[in-house]
Amino acid sequence: MGPASREEAEMEEKDKREITDTETLREKIRELEEALEAERALDDVYAERLRTVEEIRQMKFARLYREASVRLKKGDPFDAVRRKLRNHEGIHVFIGSRIYGEAETLIRGWALDPDAGGEFLRVRDRNGARLICSVTRHVRPDVNQTFHLPEDRKAGFEIRIPARDYRLLPVTLEAESARGMCTVPLNVIPDRKRRIERWQNLLDGAERSDDGPAVEYDDWAYVRRPSPAELVVQKTMFFEHEPLISIVIPLYETPENYLRGLTDSLIAQSYRNFEICFADGSGDAKRETYLKEWYPDECGPEGRIRYRHLPENLGISGNTNAAIGLARGEYLMLCDHDDVVEPDALYEIVREINRSFSDTDLIYTDEDKLEADGGYLFDPFFKPDYDRDLLESYNYFTHIVVIRRETAERAGLFRSEYDGAQDYDFLLRCAECARRIAHVPRSLYHWRAHELSTAGNPESKLYAYENGRRAVEEHLKRTGVKGTVQMTPYWGRYRTVYRHPDPPKVTVLHFTDTPGGELLPEAPIEYPSMNFRAVQTDERGPAHCFNIAAREADGDLLLFMRSGAAFRDPDALSSMAGLMQRPEIGCVGARIVSRDGRIVSAGWILGIGGSAAPAFNGVSTEVFTYGGFGNLTRGVSGVSCECMLVRRDAFIEAGGFDETYESGLFDLDLCLTLSGNGLKTVMVPFAQAELPAERDGDAGRDPLGTDADRKYFHRKWAAAISAGDPFYNPNLTLTRTDCSLDGQYA
Repeated sequence: MGPASREEAEMEEKDKREITDTETLREKIRELEEALEAERALDDVYAERLRTVEEIRQMKFARLYREASVRLKKGDPFDAVRRKLRNHEGIHVFIGSRIYGEAETLIRGWALDPDAGGEFLRVRDRNGARLICSVTRHVRPDVNQTFHLPEDRKAGFEIRIPARDYRLLPVTLEAESARGMCTVPLNVIPDRKRRIERWQNLLDGAERSDDGPAVEYDDWAYVRRPSPAELVVQKTMFFEHEPLISIVIPLYETPENYLRGLTDSLIAQSYRNFEICFADGSGDAKRETYLKEWYPDECGPEGRIRYRHLPENLGISGNTNAAIGLARGEYLMLCDHDDVVEPDALYEIVREINRSFSDTDLIYTDEDKLEADGGYLFDPFFKPDYDRDLLESYNYFTHIVVIRRETAERAGLFRSEYDGAQDYDFLLRCAECARRIAHVPRSLYHWRAHELSTAGNPESKLYAYENGRRAVEEHLKRTGVKGTVQMTPYWGRYRTVYRHPDPPKVTVLHFTDTPGGELLPEAPIEYPSMNFRAVQTDERGPAHCFNIAAREADGDLLLFMRSGAAFRDPDALSSMAGLMQRPEIGCVGARIVSRDGRIVSAGWILGIGGSAAPAFNGVSTEVFTYGGFGNLTRGVSGVSCECMLVRRDAFIEAGGFDETYESGLFDLDLCLTLSGNGLKTVMVPFAQAELPAERDGDAGRDPLGTDADRKYFHRKWAAAISAGDPFYNPNLTLTRTDCSLDGQYA
């Protein structure tokens, strides 16, 4: 036998061994398929099955067979081994960033089914065929901590799509677990100009929209930045008041590239009356050397940079206070040592200060996150105007915050016993004594996400969350509010259980608008002083019937509640009534949910669809909504009469419900009237009111009422709609209720 024949025989023998191995693996798959019937072992078996399929796919003969099959447009043959699964909303998928390179596109994010043992990810091209690309999984400590999962759970992923496959775009990501699967558009378009052109065409209707968002936030933010010409104009502008702003920055072992990125962004400001105050607690003075080398003019006697090397590290609070000690400005701007700001940040802040210079004591802006390498913006946070209740739920001010120096000194600066949440403690104290708190609805601060930053890894500051809880508790004591502060499942977010020192009497008005519907004389509610009244609405309209019942009620508070609805927490009413110890609150609403686990209303959003809409309608109650707005106690423009608690005297003073409405929007109308009378409406999601079964899905009364109701509401509240909902950011859409970006969906 010649060498060629021996080589062929060896290759044949190798192929036989691989086939034998393949048959063994296939037999293992069949065994695992049978084992899937055992429910207790479902997740472990499925994870093993995924690994087995992947072992087969990585064999040489399998790779060649798969690539040939894909080229022949027959799809990936190994997908046939996988069973078809239903769509499953329990799989969370987050796309963190898309970084475009010459050779490939890198997509980073995380995917997780918290109730399954693992997930399998694959990418499909525009034809639905499996795209051969690199998909790797890694541990995301922040995700594991948030969902209380084992430390070694691999929720993170990196997908690398070679440039040669750009012709197969767009692509979708499929995430599959033992419980089901979901599909997420990846919207990968390497050319930014083309991405923006496509977005504009989608908005104009010139191109057909795919499922999912039509634009990435990085591009969305790019087109909203001021042009170089606009920045030049800003530098020539003069304000009536041009206060010196001292940017105070504590340093500690700050990497050179991060320090330079921050300082470059500050020096480039279009508003010029500022100074930068560095207090360095590092063991050496390397940062001083960097600054003098990079910015010799700014470090001189006439320069903007003021630097002090501390004899020892005083901690984040002590270092920040030392930086404030260097400041000479009328206003202080807080800034972290590794982040970046937009070039018009100070210009926009000073413009807001000039709207009411005499009493503007605190200003905050919107923000987003920046990839560690500084190349990509993601995860924007567009905030509402000042909302005390949301601030007591978590520090939503974060960045940028600018404070009048007198206010900061009156509040008492930073306290080291709250390190980790020192800014939260400080801002709560500042908010207590500030006359006017202003909000600039622009994303002017980029929070750099890296391993040591809480922007990328909340676990890196776990000790901070307990300090944050203590800060809120102390804030309540200082403001004379009775209540206890509890942790929530969401890191850094808190719930206050309010306790009224003298619980007011509540009259529960159970109502139904279904002819012959059941009227319950009582409900599973625990409260020390209450009575019940049944209200059967009729042809005169619900508003008229409610008004009659309210006038006859003898309670200090009126709880309007749909008959058959039930609190999931029997202590909910006590917590809602506890908020009424604050005299500025006129109405408190519960989060309305259906029996199938979906949000019906988490408060009203003014302006959606030209009038209003219930927030997060149809979203699963298990989802952490945008900004936590559907999960945390916060102010809203209105709440649903399905479960709303109102001061009786305020209700009577407001004239009750407007009886012009036929069937809907009268509850929001009342809340807006109360707001005009100086009273606030608050939504408490921890007080969940579950609707009866007949209201599940789309059945039952339309909260928007009739066409006549919507037209009347729009005429009556046109000025408020035009001004915008103060609890909803103008950068968010008015066509959806999920807080997506304005124009993000075509």
